[in-house]
Amino acid sequence: MYEFTQGAELHETELNEHFWKVIHRIQLVLGMPDSEVCEVLALHSSQLFHLRKCNLSPPASGAVQLAKRLNIGFDELFTGQIDYHALVLQHQGVSSAIPERYLQGALSRRSVALGVLDFIEQQFGWQKRALTLQRFQMTEKALAAPQEMISVKFVSDVGHHIFRQSRDSQLLSSMGRHVMWTHRKAPFVAGLRTLGSPRELFEKMVTEVIGLHFEKNFDWSLSELGPSSCQIKCRPRPDAIDAVGEEVLKSQVLCSIRMGALSAFPWFAGFPSARVEETNCIAHGGASCDYTLHFGSGAGGAEPRSRSVKRSASTSNPGHSDSKPNSGNFTLLLRSGTEE
Repeated sequence: MYEFTQGAELHETELNEHFWKVIHRIQLVLGMPDSEVCEVLALHSSQLFHLRKCNLSPPASGAVQLAKRLNIGFDELFTGQIDYHALVLQHQGVSSAIPERYLQGALSRRSVALGVLDFIEQQFGWQKRALTLQRFQMTEKALAAPQEMISVKFVSDVGHHIFRQSRDSQLLSSMGRHVMWTHRKAPFVAGLRTLGSPRELFEKMVTEVIGLHFEKNFDWSLSELGPSSCQIKCRPRPDAIDAVGEEVLKSQVLCSIRMGALSAFPWFAGFPSARVEETNCIAHGGASCDYTLHFGSGAGGAEPRSRSVKRSASTSNPGHSDSKPNSGNFTLLLRSGTEE
């Protein structure tokens, strides 16, 4: 029995039946002949006919290669959860085509998505970055314009994907910190470097910079602002809820990434990172995420000096356990899009 990423369990016969139905639809949509399927799956035409007729397992290595050629996740060959419009466009050479899921409610800068992918590459290698893009039917060219917008669903999907494999919430916090670090040479940072204190920096970040340069999914506000600490509220915007869904914006994964990003805000003005405490969380029923940030002497660590990324972060999320990624087998291919 195989378990899909989405949690549904299927017996092997049902799984194979799903696979051949999805392949048939892909062939119809793309005009892909049996000969091309045989070539990718490394089968003779008689073998393809037999496997398809009897709902037998496809060669695992061939299925992996087919997913790669189509730029879709391995799971999706079995679930059929494919954006067929994007599939057709990419097959026709429009490599910048983005799945509709990531165009609806596009309120985040693509530079944030690029920062997430950069983090994955630094932690796991360029192959993992490429496989992550493939898993979600995305391409590097689709993110080539960093200031264009994309749905927060992309960062959410990638974050959930990484957490399912690592079970490490600190990794998500480090991801958020790294996203901030990748913006260190952005034009807006020059103005922040002139600020004289973390207090001034956080006031400007919350009232101006986040909405202009990072995302518009949440309303941010300062409830208290002192010389060595501040309190920040983060509340999902009604238009974002309508566009992407409340369950996306209220996910624990996004919260962990956000806490890491908040801790790294002082880097933009050359200060040490802040220590972040979350006192209320929308992932646990709160109306907003409320954070207390401490940026006095010794509150947090310094900005990294190289492109290597530490797995620890100034923030923590005790709700998740920490462990190393699992080793792989064929069943895990269906869970992770062949990335184990």
